[in-house]
Amino acid sequence: AGYARGLGAGFDHEFFTYGATRYLVRFALIGVDQLVHLALHAPGALAAVVDVIDAHAASAAEGGVDVSARVSAALAALTPLSSPAVLGVLGDVGRAVTAATEAPANPVGAWGAFRALGEPDVQRALGFLLQIARALGGALREQDSIVTKELPGGTP
Repeated sequence: AGYARGLGAGFDHEFFTYGATRYLVRFALIGVDQLVHLALHAPGALAAVVDVIDAHAASAAEGGVDVSARVSAALAALTPLSSPAVLGVLGDVGRAVTAATEAPANPVGAWGAFRALGEPDVQRALGFLLQIARALGGALREQDSIVTKELPGGTP
């Protein structure tokens, strides 16, 4: 009511409401039209993608690659990446990279890096990266022991 009074006595509320409604309906119809277009063309696009993947798989199989085993191994490797905790961290990394690219980074020397170690956020990030390094090192050590056992004579 206060806003309408500020528009003056000559403001036509009916005309404004009619125009705004028409605009919103047109905007919605454009969105619906785009969704219909996508729904009509998605099966063809998906079929084309599947055909390309199928052709590559057939070519790899002809070359002696066990495609089924490779796909299974790839899915097994990707499964841990789909956990909610990992996806949350990947989202944090994406937001951090985006924030870091919004302002130019100044070059930092050894002393600047050393001073940054006093910042709580840097300490937290480095602690997290060190935890990843420890876990990765342990996994690599286990992988090395498996590979060493599989080699003739037990040595790399």
